Amino acid sequence: MARIRRYLLDTHVILWYLSGDERLPEDIRNSIDYYENEYWFSIESMKEIVALKKAGRIKQISALEILKALKQMHIKGALFDEGDLLILENIPLDKKHQDPIDLALISTAIELGATLVSADTKFPSYREHGLSLLEIA
Repeated sequence: MARIRRYLLDTHVILWYLSGDERLPEDIRNSIDYYENEYWFSIESMKEIVALKKAGRIKQISALEILKALKQMHIKGALFDEGDLLILENIPLDKKHQDPIDLALISTAIELGATLVSADTKFPSYREHGLSLLEIA
């Protein structure tokens, strides 16, 4: 029997998944569709989606509709708690990468023991701090 793995989806991965964007590899899409693993989203991603929507960078469905779709797909929501905060405080700040939402996603993935699914090219440097990463090319 295959071992279930835990994954945290980056904000753009959530948007790609829900919009059917071809940048999301088919094997990842199929794994989500067929509940092959345990998938999570961060409350920080929902905040980022609201900000992107307000800035006009997202034209598709509302953040509330996205949240409902994620829950319908049995993708679990991860709140930011004390464990995430402790990890976040101890991750060194990279001068080239100071995005607070990204850093919160990294700390949430570490706290959950989840692999972060992302195409962000700045994330690999956080592996040395405990981040497990599934890079989308």
